[in-house]
Amino acid sequence: MKTMETRITENLLRFCYPCPHADECTTEEDCRACWAERAAIEDEEEEGPALTRRLLRECEEI
Repeated sequence: MKTMETRITENLLRFCYPCPHADECTTEEDCRACWAERAAIEDEEEEGPALTRRLLRECEEI
C-alpha cells in the first residue's frame, strides 16, 4: 500500500518534471489540481498491461 507522501513524490517525478507548466504550480494544492486536470491521479491502483498501456499513451502526449 502506497502512502500519500509516496504517491505525491511519484507524481512530482512523473508529471511535474517533464511538464511545461511546472513553473505555474507553486504549492502542493496547485500540483494536485494540475494532476487532476490532466487526469494524472488514478482512482485505483493499476497493474501489469493496463498500467503499461496508460503510461505509453501519456508518453506519446508529451
